[in-house]
Formats: sequence, structure tokens, C-alpha cells
Amino acid sequence: MARDDGRDRPRRVPSAQPRPRRRFRCLVRLRPAPRLDLRRVPATPIQPGLPRRAHRAHERGRVPGLRAAGESGVRRQCVRGGSHRPHPRACRRQRPRRRAYCAHHPRPENALGHLGRHFLGFVGTPRVTSELAWGPAAAALRDLGDLQVFGLPLDAPGLLDACTREERSVFSDERTAAFAAFGRATLQPDALTVLSLETGPSFVNALLGLSEAASGRVPLLVVVEAAAPERRGWGAFQDLPIEDICRSLKMPTRTIENSADLIAGITAASRQAFRHRSPAVAVVRTRTGSDEEHGDGTRRRWSRDRSVSIPATRESMSALRAVDELRDAAAQRARIAVIVGGGAKRAHVRGGDLDAFAAQLGASTLVTASGRGAIDESSESFVGLAGLYATPEGLDALAAADVVVSLGSALEETVRERWAPKQGATLLVVDESEVSCPAHDGRRIDVTSDAAAFLALARDGLVASAAPPPLRGARPIRQQGVSEMAATWAQIEGIMVDGHFDIVCIENGLTDMWGYDPRFLTVPPSTSLVVAAEQAAMGAALCGSLGAKRSQKALVICGDATLRMHLAAVTDAVENHRPIAYVVSSNSGMGWPSLSRTDPELTTFAWNRRLPAVLSSLGVDVITPAELRSQKHLSAPAATFFDVHPAAPPWES
Repeated sequence: MARDDGRDRPRRVPSAQPRPRRRFRCLVRLRPAPRLDLRRVPATPIQPGLPRRAHRAHERGRVPGLRAAGESGVRRQCVRGGSHRPHPRACRRQRPRRRAYCAHHPRPENALGHLGRHFLGFVGTPRVTSELAWGPAAAALRDLGDLQVFGLPLDAPGLLDACTREERSVFSDERTAAFAAFGRATLQPDALTVLSLETGPSFVNALLGLSEAASGRVPLLVVVEAAAPERRGWGAFQDLPIEDICRSLKMPTRTIENSADLIAGITAASRQAFRHRSPAVAVVRTRTGSDEEHGDGTRRRWSRDRSVSIPATRESMSALRAVDELRDAAAQRARIAVIVGGGAKRAHVRGGDLDAFAAQLGASTLVTASGRGAIDESSESFVGLAGLYATPEGLDALAAADVVVSLGSALEETVRERWAPKQGATLLVVDESEVSCPAHDGRRIDVTSDAAAFLALARDGLVASAAPPPLRGARPIRQQGVSEMAATWAQIEGIMVDGHFDIVCIENGLTDMWGYDPRFLTVPPSTSLVVAAEQAAMGAALCGSLGAKRSQKALVICGDATLRMHLAAVTDAVENHRPIAYVVSSNSGMGWPSLSRTDPELTTFAWNRRLPAVLSSLGVDVITPAELRSQKHLSAPAATFFDVHPAAPPWES
């Protein structure tokens, strides 16, 4: 019998009637997608009467510890809108090679990327500044399992703020939070445990708990907010190679750079945590800095985009030739500003040499936070700190400068904040190593030399130059009695001056920032300082005071949150009879995070009010500010407390 191959069959004539749809060819029924609200997506339970293959279809792609795809508002079978269920009869056939998409349901790049854009109301990949949709992100995580978020309140509201009170566990130390998250992930491996962190000390402090979780192979989602890519490579504040560190610990890591990928990224990372039975890290690199500055009524900025061409020139020259350039600029009565960094202090530059250098050039002098103590802050040429902590007089000096000289500074982000060289200005960078900073619209000169050697050449090369008169009103004006904070810092300055301390250690908290302004705290020239560097870790100054010689008298200025986190350092000071005085500003919480929140619940720790009693029980002599000011000699640690209210830093007040 001949085989019918269908060649003699009559061709089918297309009918005007619509062809009936074959039920077994589609996995889901398509319908127009409503505007989704992740907080109200209903869960669809698995139908108990489905055949065995249907259940497998329901659970296709299911990860242990997460709900089945049919149970969650975030579905693997259909993420294109609506509340759909797989068709029971369709589950009995093989999965079709192609899925059907329509105009209402275009093919998404990934399962949750479309869902995130659908909710956020925009298409594309805009660069996020500080506003992230943490509410929808928390809702998406909530759909994946029994959610519990551990962490500290970050500088800006984040995932912890978006969770309900029952879903979050707030701590005062990242190390404790990481270990608590490790404990929960160990006890409830099928629940979704999240650790919320941010770049810098927050992440590093939690590494001890993260390494324990990685070695214990417990499922844990770690969300880290970090610096945006365009900020990296220029000394960004608290920047760290988080991805490299996590991968070295064998933790699955993904980077999220766009707001549209936030929900997709953290959800995919949570699935990785359960799939690999290991902490999975989602690094959200969307934090941008502010290189736009206002100076002399104009807006100017550093150029961080290497692909954008600006009229900038860069050259290297010897120290001797650079001194000649400065002599010529001074002869032409150019305005000159000098920034003294920590490198100058490490090179043992004498304050008299810096004062003579500024006088020969008629320059205004500024210091970085780490360079403080290298120059006499009572001199006429001194106008305060550079960058983030700049005074109005310092900003005016930098804005008017035709030449900006950087001595021993890496020109990190905090040094560049709130100012940028004016158009056509010359930036002369003197340092022992190459300094990487964004370009500006003007000329840059690099001199490879330490600050002491450069000043020695300048002392001879500039001696015959005519110095132009200094800027009028250059010296910072003292602020006396203008606010509660000014009155508090007047007392702290009195303690520092009358107590004759050899070392002053200033923390980086909100209230501590007022001590970075010479209008409120002028550091004597003979005083050595310990301050936090660009990572700005809590406790860097408090614990750093223990590095002084046993005979040196140290003053620690810190907040109650830092003191609570590092009580162990205080016990070590008591144990070793160190002459350290602690001046503590107490606001029962965390200052910086409180500025960005109206609800004090996350940032207030009532236990901090017990710190005076705790210190007294540890052997610290807790006394009044007047008593501490009158003590000329310390044989053991002492402490005094100031009650303060969180206030914006002086450059915003």
C-alpha cells in the first residue's frame, strides 16, 4: 500500500472565520496586563486536583525554601501581568518551544525586570541618584518567603525602612546584625533572611559574620548599597571592591547599577542563596556623590566622565620648575590657595615653613581633615578645612583662586566636595605618588616630591618674590553663642585647651562634624590629631587613642553610638590605666541617619542613656565638663557627657 505523503491533498483555502485556538499550545491565557502593585498581587494556591505532571509544571524552576511559582505573586510561568494559572491540560504535553507574546505582553529581558519597570512606571535604564523603590523591592522579597531583614539604619532610608516592624531586626553594630542573620538562616533555612548593609565600614564590620555564613553554607541574602560606577577610581567616599571581596569568599555576587533592575537583581540573588546554600550578595551601585559646586555665584564641576572632552591640559614637571611657575604667578599678583593634606604632616613639615610659604605667595591656606595640625590655625592666612568641611571663607578663597596648590593630599572625594577650580585655573599637585582625581577646565601640573622637600626649594626660590595682599576677610569668623551647638563646642574647646592634651581624637559622627570647623574648634599647633580617613569608620579615633604613648594625655571626642559600639576599647583603657578623657555627645541614637528620617524609631536607642552608669561601673571616672576642664593630670580614664539634639552639620546650618 502506497504511503500517503500528503502531496495529492487539496490545499486548504484560508477561511474568513478566525481559526479556533488550540488549548494545548499555550501555557497561559493571555489577557491585557493591568498596572501591577506588588503589594497587592494575590497569591494563587496550587490546585489539589491537578495531575502529577501538572504539579511539576507548577513547580518548574522552584528553588528549595521559596514558594512554588503558582503560590507567589512573582511567577515563573507568567510574569506578564494578571493573575494566571497554568492550564491543567497544557501541563500534560511537552512545553512548547516558543512562548506566545503579544502587544500587551512584550518579551521581557528577564523575568522580573519587566515587572519592576511595570510597577515603577518607566521604561529604559535610568541612572538612580538616591531614590530607589525599596517598597516594591520589599514586597517582592515578601512574596518569596518568610522575610526577616537584619541591619542598622543606613545614612539614607533603604530596605530596612521599607519593612514592617515585625519584618526587621535593628541593631547598633553590623557585626552583631550579621551574626544574628547567620543564626536565623541556620535555624530557619527555608525562610528568607536578609542582611542590609552599605559600602565601607558597614560591610567590612559584617564580614566576620558573612564569612561564618559562607563557611556554614546557610542561605542568606546580603544587600549592599554602594558607590555608583562613575564615582569609582577617584577616591570615592567609603568605596570598596565589594564584588571582589565577596567572590573571594565564594559567595555568588551580582551588581545592580540601574533602578529598573533592582527588583530583578535582589530577587535573583535570593534564589541564588537557596540554590547554592550560601550567602548571595546583591551590590546596588547607585549612590552618586555631588561634584557640582557653587562658587562665586557660578556652577562648576569636576569632570568624572573620561569620554567627555573638556579643555583640560595635564603635564609633569620638576619641583624646581614648579617653584618658578609659582614665582611667576605671584609676580603677576595671581590669587593662590594652598591645600595641606595628611602627606605634609607625615613628611614632618614644620608649621613655620608652611606659614612662610603662604606669606611669600600671599596665599590662603586650607587643610584636609587628616592634615589638620600641620599648620597654625590661628594664622591670618588660614581659612579652614577644604572640601566637605569648608567654611564660607574657605569656599570663597578656592573659588577666587587662579592657582590651587595641593601639598600631600590625595584629593579624595571629601576634599573635592563643595568646590571646583574656576575655568582656566591651574591645579598644582605635589605628592610622592600619583594622585587620581577628575579633570577640570584648566591646567594641571603634577610634581613628584614630598611636601618637605618642595617647601625647602620654595623657601629659596620665592624669597625675592613680591607677595600680593591676602584676601580680605579670609580668616574664619568665630561663631559664639549663635546656637546650642556653638555653646557646647565652646565648652569642649575649653576642655581641650585648659587640659593641655597631647593628642586629640575626633570621631566622624554628626555632632563631631562641628569640631572639623575651626570657627567652633581651633586645634593648637602643638597638638597631634587622630581622625578617620576616607572610610570614616566608627571608632577609628576612639580606638586609635590607645595607640598613643602611655605617657601622652589623649582627648576623645565622640558620640554615644560610637561609644556603645566600642565599649571594649574603654575597658582596655581602664585595664591599662591610660590617661584618656572621653567627651561624649549624647542624643540616644545615630545622628547621620536621623537627618533623613522623620520617624525616630529606627535611629533611637533608649539604652544609650545608661552609658554614664555603665562607664562608671567599668572604672571610668564620670565627671562634669567643668571638673574635666580643671583636671591637669589624668591617671585613669575619665568621661563627661553633653546632651545634644541632632542638628545639621555647620556647612548646612
